[in-house]
Amino acid sequence: MLFCRGLLYEESKEVPRALACYRDVLTLFPDRQGVRERLSELAETGRARVAPAAMWQAIIFQRQSVDEHEEAERLANDEAQRQP
Repeated sequence: MLFCRGLLYEESKEVPRALACYRDVLTLFPDRQGVRERLSELAETGRARVAPAAMWQAIIFQRQSVDEHEEAERLANDEAQRQP
């Protein structure tokens, strides 16, 4: 959620608030290299190399893929339970 909030702040040109969100993400998940890179780019230039809108699309696509995978697993489990 903090990463998404950071993207929202970026979109509304509230860079200091976006930076704070990304720093909070790294406090909780210090190994997130992508967040670290985004934070660095935003801090140095005032904008990240990948636009927030493109990040939203990637997040949505990833979520759809997970949902489809979970649905396929559920259907396979249902089918397996019906087998004698």
